[in-house]
Amino acid sequence: MFRYITSLRLVSHAATIAHKNQFRKNKTTPYIVHPASVAQMVLIYNPTCYLGAITAWLHDVKEDCGIQGCVLMDSALFESELSGDEITDVGKSVDLLTKDDSIPNRTDKWKDCIRRFLSDDAPKFTLLVKICDRIDNLSDMEGFGEVFEGIYIAETDMMIHAIRRRLLDKYEQTAFDDLVRLRNDIVKRDHIKTVTNI
Repeated sequence: MFRYITSLRLVSHAATIAHKNQFRKNKTTPYIVHPASVAQMVLIYNPTCYLGAITAWLHDVKEDCGIQGCVLMDSALFESELSGDEITDVGKSVDLLTKDDSIPNRTDKWKDCIRRFLSDDAPKFTLLVKICDRIDNLSDMEGFGEVFEGIYIAETDMMIHAIRRRLLDKYEQTAFDDLVRLRNDIVKRDHIKTVTNI
């Protein structure tokens, strides 16, 4: 367990540097609060999912931090005490959680991302990281406007319907149930019109 804790320290430091000067949509909250929250949530749902927590710290680096961020991420992973297979799994998970910018349409990009993180060859912890990522993003959405909220809920609904077709372990199921509850609370609170009922 100690090697995972030292590895978490390395990747959290690398992610903090990579996301330096980035902020959440409210323009005041430092962006690093999000990966930190997702990592913590992963361990709340599954206290032994260290690789998931490590992935959570790094899950937006490729998408948001450019080449320098990727260098920081790779350096932290290779300096960590993770095995070669564990490093490979974390790297693959980060790749699967990173949207493909070569796809121009937002909806198609999101569908592709869902397909990839739900693929059979995705590392086991990838789905829990994504569910926690979505929970944290939904929790941070209040006040961002009707249009943005409507789009984000519609994308969440696509994800929920895709996940429902899978057999979940007890940790994923608990997190998934919380995601659905949060989604429903937001729809009710903000009177968001949705295409489907969840």
